[in-house]
Amino acid sequence: MSARAKSRWSKVLGGALGLLLVGAYLAGADGSSILVVDRFQETNEANRGGYASGWMIAGNKERDSRIEIVREKATSFLCLVSKKDAFGLKKDIKFDVSKYPFLSWQWRVWENPKGGDIRSRATDDQAGQIYVLFPHFPGVVNTRAIGYIWDPATPRGHSGTSPSFAKMKYTVLQSGEGNLRRWAAESRNVHEDYRRLFQEDPPEAGGDSSVH
Repeated sequence: MSARAKSRWSKVLGGALGLLLVGAYLAGADGSSILVVDRFQETNEANRGGYASGWMIAGNKERDSRIEIVREKATSFLCLVSKKDAFGLKKDIKFDVSKYPFLSWQWRVWENPKGGDIRSRATDDQAGQIYVLFPHFPGVVNTRAIGYIWDPATPRGHSGTSPSFAKMKYTVLQSGEGNLRRWAAESRNVHEDYRRLFQEDPPEAGGDSSVH
C-alpha cells in the first residue's frame, strides 16, 4: 500500500494549511489481525526530513513547509504544514486487500484552501487526502487509486473520478468547516470501496508505483 497523507496549498491563500494524522491501521475482516501502517510516535526512528523512517516525500515541498512528528498531551501524530506548495508522504506496504480490507485512522485539518473543490480540475485542492494505490502493469499508466478526501466544498459522501487522473476514484469523508480543528476518526472497507468505484475485484495493493 502507498498511504499518502497529502497536504496541498491553494495559490489564492497567504497562510499555511495543516494536516494532522494519528496512527493508521489495516485490519482483517474479523478484526483479529492488524497491520500497522504507522503509529507516528515520538520514539519512531526519524529520517533526515524529521519524520518517521520508511516514508518518502511525493511532490514538491518548499523550505518553509514542515513535516514532523509532534505530541499533544498523550497523543503523538504526524503534522504536515504546507506553504504555497503541494506535497505528500508515501509508504509502500504490500498486502492482500481481501484479507485486510479495513483501513482506519484519525485526522485533523487546520484550515481549508479557499475555493477548493475536487469536482473540477481548476479547483482540485484539499488540505487532507489519504490514498491507497493498486499497481497495474505498466504502473505509471494503469495504477488504480482510491482517495479519501477532506474537501472544502464537495458534500460528504460524494464519490467520483479525479479530474486530474482518470484511474483515481475518491470518496469525500469530511466537508466544509464543521469539523475543522477537530479530530475525526475514519474506518473504510477498502476492498468494498474498490469494487464499488471500479466495478471489478481489486488486485493486491502496494508495490512501487505512486500517483502524483
